[in-house]
Amino acid sequence: MFGFLRKKKPPSDRDGVFADLRQAASALESADPATRIKVGMTLNIASTAFAGTFKDTSGFRSMSRKHQLEYMAKLKGAEQQARDKKDSAAALGFGLFNIWLCGLAMNNDELMNEIQPVLATLSREADAIQSAL
Repeated sequence: MFGFLRKKKPPSDRDGVFADLRQAASALESADPATRIKVGMTLNIASTAFAGTFKDTSGFRSMSRKHQLEYMAKLKGAEQQARDKKDSAAALGFGLFNIWLCGLAMNNDELMNEIQPVLATLSREADAIQSAL
């Protein structure tokens, strides 16, 4: 009855990650094909670098939390460099990959189930263009 008197809890970091992902996915749905392809190409670059460093997801998961965070910080640095160069599509690609890493590091199946289809679609779109060239 007096629910309006209760303090609202501030959104958790987890809620913020899901909100960021949903906002990015929504923006990408209406983005022009060139932007989607650039985001996908950036995801493919990040994925290739990840595979070269860790081989697979279990390699990343087996690393200490400190090393996981260091890798994620490097990716955040790449995202910031893209922003500094006014390359919002590349920045978004690095940001999405970092969200995926967050889900992987935290073993968050809900986040992984939500982000993997987005990443897979964008990656396939970029692959289709690259294979046509």
